[in-house]
Amino acid sequence: GMNFVHMPELGWQYGYAWAIGLMAAIAGSLYLMFKRIDWF
Repeated sequence: GMNFVHMPELGWQYGYAWAIGLMAAIAGSLYLMFKRIDWF
């Protein structure tokens, strides 16, 4: 079968929530930066 023992995200309780939050923060900061230089 497939060996899922070595997947690091399985050992973190809030790994997926942290990753989604980080991606949202990066997207938000890019949006604000582009809005500041009038690209939007």
